[in-house]
Amino acid sequence: MNAKLTLTSNDGQKFEVEKEVALQSQMIKGMLEDIQSAASVPLANVNGQTLAKVVEYCKFHYEATKKGDTQKTKAAIKKWDKAFLNVEQSVLFDLILAANYLHVESLLQLTCQAAAKLICNKTTQEIRDMFNIENDLTAEDEAQLLSEIEWKFE
Repeated sequence: MNAKLTLTSNDGQKFEVEKEVALQSQMIKGMLEDIQSAASVPLANVNGQTLAKVVEYCKFHYEATKKGDTQKTKAAIKKWDKAFLNVEQSVLFDLILAANYLHVESLLQLTCQAAAKLICNKTTQEIRDMFNIENDLTAEDEAQLLSEIEWKFE
């Protein structure tokens, strides 16, 4: 029987997972190396909703990689990842922050790639609108910046 570990979110939700699944997080792996008898890991920077998604991702990827590295498995993982990322923008950004905090490199790469696709081929103003970013540059500052990089638009 595989060892279990309890992950506790910052809002008190508990998730019991196989230790091997949790070890996809380099942060958790480091914590367990320091405290080898730990059965519970508090995660102060991740809420329960986001941690549930991270655990779902880690479980799926752990199980998929246990089965072997075949083309069929790669295709199934790619399809699953695409469906997994079918979330609201705010959930995507919470996943990016959690993957970064927990050091789950594959999830961080996947979510950052999805975020990059959101802004691909968008104008500066569209990106500002999407992320509620206020343009705090004066007209003079903006003109100066554009003149410094006008070679990029040639």
